[in-house]
Order: sequence, then C-alpha cells, then structure tokens
Amino acid sequence: MAKHRNVLTAMWPAGSMLVGVLAITLISPNSATARPAHKSAFEELYPKFKESGNKVTCAVCHPGKSKKTQNHYSETLAKALGKKNVKDKKVITEALKKIEDGKCPDGTEWKPRLDKGENPCSHDAVNQRLRSSLSLIQRLLDKQ
Repeated sequence: MAKHRNVLTAMWPAGSMLVGVLAITLISPNSATARPAHKSAFEELYPKFKESGNKVTCAVCHPGKSKKTQNHYSETLAKALGKKNVKDKKVITEALKKIEDGKCPDGTEWKPRLDKGENPCSHDAVNQRLRSSLSLIQRLLDKQ
C-alpha cells in the first residue's frame, strides 16, 4: 500500500498538469461564426478563389465536418473582428484585409494561397494545439 502511495504522489504533478493543459486546450477554441456576410466579403475580396473553380464554403475557415473545427485563419479572423456575430460587411472586409498577410504556425502564408485561389489554411488548429500539448506532456512524463 505504501508503495502505491509513493507512485501516486510522484505522478500527481504530471497528472495535474495533464488535466490543466487539456482543459485549456478544449476551452480555448472560438465557436463558429460563419455568416452570409463573411462569405460575400470573402468572395469580393478574393475573386480569384471563385474563378479558380473553388466554391467559397464554410471549409475556408472550418476544415472537417464540424463547424466548431477552425483553422488558424479562422481563429485569427475571429480575433481581428473582436466580437462574435459581426454582420457588417465593411467591418468583415477590413478584418479580412488586416489578416491576409498572416500565416499558419508551420509558415504557410495566407496571401499567396489566396491570390492563387486556394484555401488560406488547411490545418485544424484545435487538434494541432491538442497534439502539441500531448507531446509536451509526454516529454515531461518521459523525464520522470
């Protein structure tokens, strides 16, 4: 019994850290806020996207099946808009222009992709953060 207590006591800091990191990772994503005004502003600002045969759909910001899944472009746009449910097309257009020179954490630049008519970012930001957090936790556990 004492042996088990020592193991649990030794694992407590790592376990607490794991729970904390997972909680932060799962709570941090913004909710999906795609609206017709967003689509319209995007189409007007990046006509080459539509001309290249791509449809301006939710997938520009939400790769995957769930609209709660956001890519880095979407998360950056949400921050640039400053609040949820923005419907003013002029405000949305300004925010799109403000972030177009951004890039994904892997270095993928959005503007060149948009100019070619491609999706700016195809990464699932939430899952990428989760994988990074789990990798960090694994490295910490390996050190013990």
